[in-house]
Amino acid sequence: MQPSENKKVAAPMPMPELLVYGRAALLGFTIAEVFRLAFYLGERVSPAVEAMGAQLIGPVVIASLALVLLYGWKRGAFRSTRFIARSLRADLLAVLTLGGVANIAAAPAAGRLHAAFQRADPLWAPAILAALLAVMAASLVRDRRARATSPHAELPLIADDEIEAEGEDTLGVADRARVFAESVVACSAIPGMVFGVDGPWGAGKTSFMNLAQRHWNDTDPGSIITHRFDPLRVAGDPDLAGRLISELATTIRREVFAPEFRPAASRYSRMLKGRAELSFLGFKLTLDPASETLDESLDAIDAILAVLDKRVIIVIDDLDRLEPSAVNSVLFAVRRTLRLSRATYVLCYDTEVLARSESGSELSRQFLEKFVTTKVNLLVESAALVAFLRGGWKQSDARLVSVPSGAMLRLSGILDELANILDAEDAAPYLPVIGNMRQVKRFINELLMARFDKADVARTDFYRRDLVNLMLIHQNYPGLFRRIHGHESGKRSGDYSVKPDEGGAGFINADKFAEAVGGFGRTAEHLARQLFDVAALALGDRREVEQAMFRSRACFNQPGARNLETYLTFITRFVAPEPTETFALYQGAVSRVRGGAAVSEVLAEPDFDLARSERPHNEFWRLLVNGSHDFTRDVAEGAIDALVSWMPRYSTVETEEIGLRQTCVYSLARLLDSAGWGRTTGRRLPNSGQNVVEIAERIFGSGRHKGKSLIDQLAAPDRGVLGWHDLALFRLTCSADRQGQLHNLTSALLLHEDPEAQTAGLLNELARNGMRRLSQEVFRRFDAAWIAPRRNFLAEVDRADDRAFLGEVGLSLLGSEPSGSAARPLADLLPAARSSVKSFFLYQLCNARPATGVGVGCGYYDESGSEDRGGIAERMNAYAFGVCFNAELEPSNRLLFADYCLCQLSRGSWPTDPDTEFAPSPEALRAGFDPVALREYWKENRERYRDLPALDRRVVTHNYVACYREDLPRVFEVLDAMVSDRYTDPEALPAGSA
Repeated sequence: MQPSENKKVAAPMPMPELLVYGRAALLGFTIAEVFRLAFYLGERVSPAVEAMGAQLIGPVVIASLALVLLYGWKRGAFRSTRFIARSLRADLLAVLTLGGVANIAAAPAAGRLHAAFQRADPLWAPAILAALLAVMAASLVRDRRARATSPHAELPLIADDEIEAEGEDTLGVADRARVFAESVVACSAIPGMVFGVDGPWGAGKTSFMNLAQRHWNDTDPGSIITHRFDPLRVAGDPDLAGRLISELATTIRREVFAPEFRPAASRYSRMLKGRAELSFLGFKLTLDPASETLDESLDAIDAILAVLDKRVIIVIDDLDRLEPSAVNSVLFAVRRTLRLSRATYVLCYDTEVLARSESGSELSRQFLEKFVTTKVNLLVESAALVAFLRGGWKQSDARLVSVPSGAMLRLSGILDELANILDAEDAAPYLPVIGNMRQVKRFINELLMARFDKADVARTDFYRRDLVNLMLIHQNYPGLFRRIHGHESGKRSGDYSVKPDEGGAGFINADKFAEAVGGFGRTAEHLARQLFDVAALALGDRREVEQAMFRSRACFNQPGARNLETYLTFITRFVAPEPTETFALYQGAVSRVRGGAAVSEVLAEPDFDLARSERPHNEFWRLLVNGSHDFTRDVAEGAIDALVSWMPRYSTVETEEIGLRQTCVYSLARLLDSAGWGRTTGRRLPNSGQNVVEIAERIFGSGRHKGKSLIDQLAAPDRGVLGWHDLALFRLTCSADRQGQLHNLTSALLLHEDPEAQTAGLLNELARNGMRRLSQEVFRRFDAAWIAPRRNFLAEVDRADDRAFLGEVGLSLLGSEPSGSAARPLADLLPAARSSVKSFFLYQLCNARPATGVGVGCGYYDESGSEDRGGIAERMNAYAFGVCFNAELEPSNRLLFADYCLCQLSRGSWPTDPDTEFAPSPEALRAGFDPVALREYWKENRERYRDLPALDRRVVTHNYVACYREDLPRVFEVLDAMVSDRYTDPEALPAGSA
């Protein structure tokens, strides 16, 4: 509407509000009467007060006066008095005085009442005073408690409050609000001006108006009154125009002393309602409004504002949140009051919402144009949101007072990722769900509700962008999130997670993926495709996917990488993965080692506490070995030394949580193959024969590593029998025919003996030549430590402390039992480990088998030279039967032989059939031994063993438990058959003839 349309003819002078003067006179009369009666009561009690003395009554008077003044201050009496004084209404003061004079004139008429007060009991005065003071004191106490008591926030969240001052402006709209405020003031003299503030929900329209109002209050506090009308709160009131004028009257009364305004406003409201009907005893009376017109009533209100010299700015907010009919009512209410020349309107709305709510969007826009003279458009700049997310919230502490800064700092990683999304070129699809400050606050509150601030997200495997996308889906599209949860939780892999392409080397989406992400809107589909669409993810060849990506991206949800289910659990159940279950922990630990930190320092951290589990150490060593190809010299040396030194601290007993010692032996071989050669402080040397031979030098303690032989370190005296077990396992791991992918290591063993040796060819031949020196060195040390002094290795295994087998973590198992549905009791696990060590070590050193794909037997070689006639096997057989099983040296040695035989039971031709019973066989009993030596031993000693089946003794292995009473007789039958004249052994050949 144009301002020119609102020009009007000057109205005649309005009638004075007689009711206002009548009230003033009545007030003067009442005040005079109250003082008169109080005086009469005071006269009655004054003699008693004088008798009490000033020292006693003085404090009471002062306290009472202080209480009355405090009550008056809290009730706003001083402010109201100041308003009345500033109004300079001498006419009302005169009428008030006349009321007091009228009380004096009317005193004779109330003579009986006054006489009663003059004769009243003296106790009435203190009683009435005490009652009044008690009421005031009680009100003050309740007010103090209400102000002092604030709800304790167990979960601090960001309130969606509007900003009140420029210091809280995080979107940079303060300057624009100031310019807008100045424009409204400049145009306020023009009647009928209606300003519009147009912007989408969450754009900060209310905050914008708060800043504008702040400017009006600061620049001209005396002449402008701002009234904020909330139509949403009174949308059901049929008389919105009357409600608007009524609330305006209340606002004006709070700012200035204008007693005439409320009667004028009430009269206008009654005129809007038209005729009123009154029913009494079945009779209906119709009351017509006064003859005054609506325009005349508004002119009267306008005249009052003119007398006050005040201009009124009426702000109507949230217009776009009303129903269409309510919007029309508000607009017509505004139109009805446009005659107020000293009032300016500001409407806040979103045109697009109002247009969608009507049947014709163009008609709706034209309808608005009839009311709004000019408008400003508010838009949220994504740059302002980005600045807020990247640290601008630190300057907004006044609005984030309920959220500790530490919590916001812990969320900074996710907020930075959200800022990166909004700062990217493809940010547009995200704006419908995170494009304004209200949505940003909701997102932060969602993070706080999910306790993201309690979980150190930086120490989890979560890929931050995937986490942001899932949180946005959870917050804005719960239906889609529920479908994802239903498809991908409970160990399921549904239509959302990617699948390996069975016909190729990459990944594919499920057949119903397009249908699964559709139906929830374009934004929801975009978020889902950013999470799961193979084309959007550009995963490529699955063989080239880095482990960090495979363990972190939400698109993977297969066994071994239940990433998506971990995300869903975190969001829905507020359960963050334990640090030891994350790839990030081990990746960070390896990075620290790569950066120069000592392995022992890293493994000393609480997350790697061996008292709980060996799994964190297992993951650490696995990741360290996998990434060791680019270690520098110092890092490689530290890693190798640390792995060797930590090995005895791990358990030989194998359960779900422990059993890392044997794995470490293989890790050592891989670490040597990858990082045990050609190390420099910078670049890596090529894997030429000249460089890789350093691995053999490390093993044998020669060349650049003289005096630091790994053989001696593994079998050091303080490591006991388990050190020899580690050494035997390491020797077997180095055999080329086992296809352990240790090319550099096996080449080093070959080149160390013959620099011209071929490192490629038949694996069996390479293994036979490469294992010779290593086997001889191992046996030489075993000979010196055990054979020469005739020490019984098997007896020492039985005598070894349980703690040596269990390692540091296993110590906690001594007072409990291993967990797990299939867990065996510790009473079986320890004996099984001892049986395994004895059988494995004796077999490795005794057997003379050549390279056949399972490793060359140590007994295949001679003690020296390269003729390979089984000299070591001959010595070891003599040691086994002449020392370990020799009952003449120690009667208990016969138990060692019986135990060893019971450890060799097998399933014969059906080794994998669980229904086939374990039973002794000639092939199993002679495994590793010289058959001739075994038969000779049994011939000479079998009578010594006839009484053993009577013993109540068990032999526990990893696969079965054998008993002397039940199983030993069957072993004896097989051994007896082997020494009979009719038995023919196809393998009864000299040990080295193979």
